[in-house]
Amino acid sequence: MLGGLPHGMIGGGRENGIMKGIVRSPDVQVMLRPAGAYQELAQQASGERKWSAMRRPAFMVFLLGCLVSLVTAGALSPRLFAAGALNALFVPLLEIGVLAGVWRSRRATPFSRTVDLFFMGHGPWVLWLLVMCAIWVFASPSHAFFLTGHGMWFLLGVVAVWSGYIDFCFLRYVLKESAKKAVGSLVILRVITWSVGLVIFGGGSLWPEMVRVLRL
Repeated sequence: MLGGLPHGMIGGGRENGIMKGIVRSPDVQVMLRPAGAYQELAQQASGERKWSAMRRPAFMVFLLGCLVSLVTAGALSPRLFAAGALNALFVPLLEIGVLAGVWRSRRATPFSRTVDLFFMGHGPWVLWLLVMCAIWVFASPSHAFFLTGHGMWFLLGVVAVWSGYIDFCFLRYVLKESAKKAVGSLVILRVITWSVGLVIFGGGSLWPEMVRVLRL
């Protein structure tokens, strides 16, 4: 007993508080209800310094560096992590560059706030990266190859559709684009960033592997 309350009730209260905090997180809200969340967030002042907009892109780079090291060596190697993170750095930088071109014609919100809101929508990709990292950490190499080889393409499809809708809502409700304009901006953003991402991470081996998996 503590203050007249059972210890279990106190522990349960803390767990409930943590869960409520997670659910109320803007990143989770954007994942679960992107249209409503972005409409609310676009009307709120950031109240943070401009450099804080780089936190989420930096976390993406960190996860990608970890994944490269885990897939390549089965463990976190500083050298492989640094190489993977350096290559991954080009992806968020390119996204920010393309986003700047789209933002310039609207300027509905400050650019640092726009970048922060955009990367809030990367939750599905963060989840996918966390799942991939967990597989390579806890599964044997043979099992990891099996799990990622058979389930990766399906999960990638789900994440691509999910994140595409989130980005569409971002363009509609943060940058205030029409539905038609938002679709066009989304296509441009996807084509440019995914093409560079495939070159960086796929190299010459990705397309043959896709052909092998799909048996084309």
